[in-house]
Amino acid sequence: MSSDSASEPITKLMSLAEHEFVMGCERLAEEGDTVTKDKANIRLGQGTVVIRYEPLPGVRLGGLLELPRANVTLAYQGVAAEDQDAFTHRFEMTFQRGGG
Repeated sequence: MSSDSASEPITKLMSLAEHEFVMGCERLAEEGDTVTKDKANIRLGQGTVVIRYEPLPGVRLGGLLELPRANVTLAYQGVAAEDQDAFTHRFEMTFQRGGG
């Protein structure tokens, strides 16, 4: 069995505005990678991860607070399984929010 995987895309429902998506992806990207308002192509070893941003209607909480929502999909192409796991963790840490 090959260590490169054409795994199923990972889709996350996130409270995330477009500008937050761009800023987070820019922190993950390196020279030569591309980030636009709705997509990032990031090289990982011999492969890539394509991250897509799909805005959804916001959600209103308590009548006062409206949060943005989006589906964010990570699609790995030609990336070893262990590298996928490591990048997914890095992605989650980059977009993690504090709270209390």
